Amino acid sequence: MCSSDLGEAAEALGRLGTDAELQLLQNHTTDGLRWAALKGLGECMRLESAKTLAQLLAQQPADADDVARALGNVASSWGWAALERSGKASAAQGLDVRTVAAKALLAAYAWASPATRTVIGQSLQMAEHPDTQLWLQQAQAQGSPQLKSAYSTLAGQLKGK
Repeated sequence: MCSSDLGEAAEALGRLGTDAELQLLQNHTTDGLRWAALKGLGECMRLESAKTLAQLLAQQPADADDVARALGNVASSWGWAALERSGKASAAQGLDVRTVAAKALLAAYAWASPATRTVIGQSLQMAEHPDTQLWLQQAQAQGSPQLKSAYSTLAGQLKGK
C-alpha cells in the first residue's frame, strides 16, 4: 500500500469515529504510522481526538506542523456546523472540541518555529473559536517583547480572516 493510500485509509477510519477507530489511531501515534494516525485523528470529530492531539502538541514534537493541522481539522467550525445541522452533534460538543484545540494551538505558538506558527494561525482560523482573541490578548500580556510582537501579528491575521 502506498503512503497516500495509507493516509486516506486513516482519514476514513477517523471519519467513522467509533471508539474502536479512535483507539486504533491513538495506538499508532507512537510508531511508524504516526503521520497517518495524525491525519485520521484530524478527521475524528470527537473530544477525545482533540485531547489526544493537544497532548501530542504539548510535547513539542518535531512534526508539530502535522499535529497543528490535525487540530485545525478536528476543530473546523464548518465541520462542526455541518454535524450540528445534521443532528449528529450539538453546538456544545463542537465548542468543547474547538476550545481544546484553540487553547493547545495558542500554547504551542509560544515555542513554535515560524513555519509552525503559520500552520497554527491557519488552524486557529479553521476553529474560529469565539474566545481566541481574548486568550491571545491574555497571552500577549505575559510574553516577552519578541513573543508579544508575534502574538500581535497573529491577532491581525485572525481579525483579517
